[in-house]
Amino acid sequence: MSTISVLGTGLMGSAVASTLIDAGHTVTVWNRSADKSAPLVAKGARRADTVAEAINASDITFSHVLSSAMGFDLVRAAEGEIDWNGKVFVNLSTGTPDGALAFGGYLTSRGGGYADGVISAYPDDIGTNTAIVQ
Repeated sequence: MSTISVLGTGLMGSAVASTLIDAGHTVTVWNRSADKSAPLVAKGARRADTVAEAINASDITFSHVLSSAMGFDLVRAAEGEIDWNGKVFVNLSTGTPDGALAFGGYLTSRGGGYADGVISAYPDDIGTNTAIVQ
């Protein structure tokens, strides 16, 4: 199974993290309000104290923060604390094409991979055959 981190444990991030835990993955979660991650930790996730700790804990990181720009700001604020070699960052937050290109360029220049995705589902549909994650 994969090691996966989830940044942002609001409705969608929690649904994704919970589904990944149920599927047997090792999941690390981070949220700026740590108490929002408590139900996921009780379910088996590991809570990271920092964005860098969360990203370094996993091969893949899914970002579900308020916006793509916020995710980029969080990653840049951790400059020098993250080893991007072999890691993939999947942005599932709302953003712009220019923002995605800038974010992707930043990560690939540091040895990481980047994917910009879309979730077409309600949080309750995550993990079912009606959810689409592209």
